Amino acid sequence: MVHITDLPYEIIEVICSNLSQHDVFVLCFTCRAIQKQANRTLYKHVTFTSAGQLKTFAAALAKPSETMASFGHNTRSLTFAFYAGIDTSILDTITRACPFVIAVDFNKCPMSMIDSTFQSCYDAILLNYTCLTSLSLAFMRNSCAKDFRLYTSKLPVSLVELSVGILKYDLSIGDVECIHERCPLLESLDFTECIRLTELPVYDLPSFKKNHVLKKLSFSKCYSEYLNGWTWLWYVGKKYGCQLKEFQINNHYDLYKQKPLTSHQQLLIHHSVITFVNQHASSLRVLKLNGLGLYAGIWYYMKKSIELGAVSSLSYLEFRSDIYKTDFDSKHGASLYGLILEHIKPSICELVLSVVHRDVDVQELCRSLGQCNHLTSLTIWEPTASKTRPKIPLPYLLNQCPQLMNLALKECGLDFSHVLMPHHLTSLTLWRISFTCDQLNNALAAMPRLRNLDLDIFTIDDHHDQQSIEHHEPRAALWNIPNPNMSITINSIFYKGLKGIRTCRLILDSRFTTPSCIWSFPVKLYLQDGKKKLSPSIFQDSFDFLSICESRKVGCLGDRVFPHERPCFFSLTLNHDHPLRHVNFNANTVIKNKKNRMTTLMDITELDDDTIDLLFNLASQ
Repeated sequence: MVHITDLPYEIIEVICSNLSQHDVFVLCFTCRAIQKQANRTLYKHVTFTSAGQLKTFAAALAKPSETMASFGHNTRSLTFAFYAGIDTSILDTITRACPFVIAVDFNKCPMSMIDSTFQSCYDAILLNYTCLTSLSLAFMRNSCAKDFRLYTSKLPVSLVELSVGILKYDLSIGDVECIHERCPLLESLDFTECIRLTELPVYDLPSFKKNHVLKKLSFSKCYSEYLNGWTWLWYVGKKYGCQLKEFQINNHYDLYKQKPLTSHQQLLIHHSVITFVNQHASSLRVLKLNGLGLYAGIWYYMKKSIELGAVSSLSYLEFRSDIYKTDFDSKHGASLYGLILEHIKPSICELVLSVVHRDVDVQELCRSLGQCNHLTSLTIWEPTASKTRPKIPLPYLLNQCPQLMNLALKECGLDFSHVLMPHHLTSLTLWRISFTCDQLNNALAAMPRLRNLDLDIFTIDDHHDQQSIEHHEPRAALWNIPNPNMSITINSIFYKGLKGIRTCRLILDSRFTTPSCIWSFPVKLYLQDGKKKLSPSIFQDSFDFLSICESRKVGCLGDRVFPHERPCFFSLTLNHDHPLRHVNFNANTVIKNKKNRMTTLMDITELDDDTIDLLFNLASQ
């Protein structure tokens, strides 16, 4: 019989490379032969979460041992996930013992915690690792242009991937140009944290050298008026050649604070978009434009490029916004979604779209989505800010899109007036959605291949009598889970009309096992002095909830005191005829394997009187 230790090292290395760091650590304890081979993978990517770990690692590498020296030589990446002051002498020890590191990541540190002492470690790292190919930096808040240029002047010229996080900084074209001049081999550039994009004077900018190397440019988190964001498309169109495959702007600025655009600014946006489209309409594969207003002009010009012979290569598109801006886009606004799908339907595989236009025909939209033959993942947002948002006909959408495998609907109104035909959907996510139990059960019955069901901040609306909309009596909801090996996540569940202190009891009912009951309290629990004791609170096994509540008074939450009130609860029963793979209930794992084995939760019978008193110091949400 062949043992795993008889396999060549290369195969064991491939096996270990597909495991998490924790799993590799566990694997090292099986036997010495495997430990010797798995240790190389364990030390390949090292993450430090505290100064103690850093000192221990440095002390181990400093030992005069050939084994530890070989481990240090296997290290290829270092990640720093803590913000305490780092001793540069310890860093010098690590850099000498790990000479072949090619990737360093400082972006795992909390940005608000970075101080001047932490900045000093950059110099130690960059001084010792002059051949880095991947680097993630996090600067201090409120850094000035002088500080930014100083750090970019120290970047290794061999960098291929660079990620920069900097709080409250006005990014200009000059900053990006400095990075490219210092790092001519750069293929990926990502600005990750809270930058502000400055407005570009498009007509007055000097010429600059074309870049034919960068493949990915991302502004993952910025706060800018949409005019500034759109003008940066002009720079992307002028600066980068057709090798650019991925471009992203995620804008978090409040669009309701935007000022109306002047006619000159509108022309500036049109000119920027035309420049971008002429260069990248047929070469981009990933495009994310979020928080800039749903400007339809870009897709009008994309359509024009198709008429001139260009073919779309977009396989992933995100085009989201909380509101629809019509002050500079009234001409093409009503046909926005038709323009988008006309351009992307030959190649799109994943689509994230906001549906906020008041005149959109949702059934026509569903039919157009059905024409995207390669579309397998779809996310539709209907932001709550949209007062006239249309309802999404879920059955009609799935009937029109038989190719879909993953569907996520967020903040949408749903229409179940159509009959859902059997569908091969494997993953369904509903966020801020309201539905009845019958609607969900009918949908699940028509999805025989569904494996992942994710329900977050949703409301069960089972009221047929409008007069009974408000009640205090316990309510029951029953969901039939027809498919085996499913993973179910339930977070922040509400029952419409339920008043008072809302508590949920989850019942797992199966014909193979004894029904299991889990109570979840929706509020944080506090001692009488306001000190937090338990959060979140979830308890296994049923107990006489109402009788205990009746005998105890509701206590205080911080400095707020609530009167005695009979708590209300509702029961959610998951009726499943097959074993479930995973159940997560209010951020607590309830089932974690195929055998329906319950994880260890708190048992109400094991709690002392003080803790039980604490449980019922509840406050209305």
